[in-house]
Amino acid sequence: MVAGARQQQGDRGADGSLAGLALSPDDPRLLGVNGGGRGFTVDLAADTVTASYDITPHRWLRTLSVNTAGTRLYTLSQDASLLAIDTAANAVAPGEGVAGLSASDVELGPDRHTFYAVSGADLRIIGF
Repeated sequence: MVAGARQQQGDRGADGSLAGLALSPDDPRLLGVNGGGRGFTVDLAADTVTASYDITPHRWLRTLSVNTAGTRLYTLSQDASLLAIDTAANAVAPGEGVAGLSASDVELGPDRHTFYAVSGADLRIIGF
């Protein structure tokens, strides 16, 4: 650990892992997911975990992106779905994800409504 750095226990998954982090662009929040299918929010001004919630219990999550307003967190789930998480409700936003995407990685584009997904040797472009 770097001298002078602070460390706080986060929200680890069942396997003890933290799977991804993303900064909210509209306020001082850090959003994350763990290896056990849970999401969490950190208030960066207070350096505290302010929310911890189930997204897909006992299934891994990875690859995070946040929309411009900070109202949606997008993540890939173990069942090959792109999930949209409502960051105010700390819950999956119904009807806003993509099921069966079979992607190994996904990134939200600079326009914040187009996704670029990698599936094997294929690049998929998904507009919302």
